[in-house]
Amino acid sequence: MKIKKLFSTFRQSTIWLFALAIIVGLLMSLPFWHYWLGWTVFLILLPFFYLLKQLDVKKLSNRSKIGYIWVSGWVMLLGVTFWIMQTEPGRWTGLIGWLSITLLILTYMLFSLILSLGFVLFGIGWVKLKIRFEQKRVFLILPALWVVCEWLRGWIFSIISIGPDSLMGPHWNFGNLGFAASVTPLVFIGRFVGLLGISFTVVAINLCIYWLIQKRWKLPVIILASIFLLTLTSWYVYKTPTGPSINALALQFGVNQNREIGSIDYHNYLATIQPKEKLDIIVLPEYSSIFENDQKQADTLALSKLVRNSDTPIITSRQTTKNGKSFNTVTVYKNDSSIIYEHDKNFLIPVGEAMPYAFSIPLALSKKDDVVKIREVSKGSTDAQVYRTNGIVVGSQACSGAITPELYRNLVKSGAVVVTNSASLSIFETSQSYHNQAQQMARFMAVANARPFVQATDGSYSFVLSSNGVWQKKSQQKDIQDISDTIQLNSTRTLYTLLGEWVFWMSIIIVIIQGLFIYKKS
Repeated sequence: MKIKKLFSTFRQSTIWLFALAIIVGLLMSLPFWHYWLGWTVFLILLPFFYLLKQLDVKKLSNRSKIGYIWVSGWVMLLGVTFWIMQTEPGRWTGLIGWLSITLLILTYMLFSLILSLGFVLFGIGWVKLKIRFEQKRVFLILPALWVVCEWLRGWIFSIISIGPDSLMGPHWNFGNLGFAASVTPLVFIGRFVGLLGISFTVVAINLCIYWLIQKRWKLPVIILASIFLLTLTSWYVYKTPTGPSINALALQFGVNQNREIGSIDYHNYLATIQPKEKLDIIVLPEYSSIFENDQKQADTLALSKLVRNSDTPIITSRQTTKNGKSFNTVTVYKNDSSIIYEHDKNFLIPVGEAMPYAFSIPLALSKKDDVVKIREVSKGSTDAQVYRTNGIVVGSQACSGAITPELYRNLVKSGAVVVTNSASLSIFETSQSYHNQAQQMARFMAVANARPFVQATDGSYSFVLSSNGVWQKKSQQKDIQDISDTIQLNSTRTLYTLLGEWVFWMSIIIVIIQGLFIYKKS
């Protein structure tokens, strides 16, 4: 009896709520630790719902309720972005020793903290909108509030990390439930409703399960059946690609042991590649240093034996200098080294490629701004465009473009029938949770746009992904290797490709209506 009374007393304390918030946050990060753990999204919000119920039961101030919700969100995003702590900062800065570790921890804490501000907004919405789990309209209001806050936290990160070469927009979607759910068949519904629409659906499914546990059957069964039918329809409508089949190859560099971009000697390896059929598209990692002066003849000879014809695109990126500025230039070659298309990358990673004011100003004031030797590049002046070669319309991004769906959606909307990514990811060699999240993102982008996706990297995984989300080929992480397969192109644009994240605007309307309802009622 004493133990039971003691436990009851503990549950009444703020320590209990704080511990509960931490546990809930850890559980919510679970779908992002491994690719296949994405399946847990259908249950992962139930502990969060329990926390919300406990906050309503306790006699707490609104500020306290928002605080506990924020704690759970920050812990979740600490888990989601833990891959930052698995990187080696010496690969992206010139710092060593305690300065290196300090910068790494600071970056990790700030990254997760900024993203967690979305949960502060969620807490404010939860308190002000007076959402109740017992009301039927919770199936609209709660998912809508979640979606709005997911979208806004991407913008918040973009604004806080602003610098002279920033690209503004809701591009920072780490921890988005839509990505985690993309490993499941629910990804097909993304063809209608987009990434935020999948998040909306995930929250609704968790609410259905919550109601079923409460033995309230009718409405949850109707909603779950509707989601199933919509998912089945979205798969069926776009399941058959409308374009021809082509042969694609991606080159995997393995781990860049020299810790320098483009330092791996792969030129001799090109001569050993023997695909089953001639290639229609070749994707190389970022900064591949193809056709350098001393290797130009050998590269030209090796590639001429691989390509179907002289118009076969060979896709990579290279460092270029214009007017004293350095650019990461997506470059598409022919096998004779002539250039088909080039574009200066304009979505740059804060600290890794472009220094935010939040870092540069304190470093300048402390006179340490010459210490950080990031791979600083300048922002391109235009967005990436599609290009036509070998009878194929292609959309290509370099490296960080792979984390922002909007960039690829725009390319597909402009006519791309296949999308590619050339990346240099050796600094994330040991960051397995990043690799898993990147694959969740890639599957969403391929399926939601109904386009095959080909990626080539060093230090991560190269792959050939079909328009229906089938991992046709995927490399090992370590050794230099090539992967190739036949992919079927598609020219049909999905509803998501045409309209974008329209569910966000619908969610905004739902939240505003609920706000007006509460205001009039009060």
